[in-house]
Amino acid sequence: MRNERDDLFGHIIQLTRKGWVYEDDRQPVDPGNPRPCKSCKVAIERGCHDPCVANLPATRQACCGHGLERNPRNHLAGYVALADGRRIRFSGARFNGEAIRAMVEAVLRGEPLPDGAEFDTPMWWQGLTDAQYQYVWSRLRSPGDIARLVAEAKAVA
Repeated sequence: MRNERDDLFGHIIQLTRKGWVYEDDRQPVDPGNPRPCKSCKVAIERGCHDPCVANLPATRQACCGHGLERNPRNHLAGYVALADGRRIRFSGARFNGEAIRAMVEAVLRGEPLPDGAEFDTPMWWQGLTDAQYQYVWSRLRSPGDIARLVAEAKAVA
């Protein structure tokens, strides 16, 4: 079995023969009851935005990075996926919620990214209309469906 690692709200998790466990104490990961953010210690509700970056303007998805510089996949740990499809990655160790909000507002005004942040590959919805995005989102069941659904959405439009 491959040794797979990921993070869940800043806590490093590892895939074992028995499933995902927290790397620090080998306790099983309970997806319905995740540990709070490792950085701010606030509990995060399943399917909700990280509290420190909730309601960012013109944003569809965001993660504060939970205090990590990089995640186990070696990406900068935090990200913001703007409604227009641009994706910004940044160090969760260097940016708090207030700094992330200021960064997003500056980008929306056309200003450059601050040090420690970079644009990453665009999100799958870049270039789609709101109706096309809703078409894909309402039918999405797994990441493997995205390319097919985007093509369908463009053909339907």
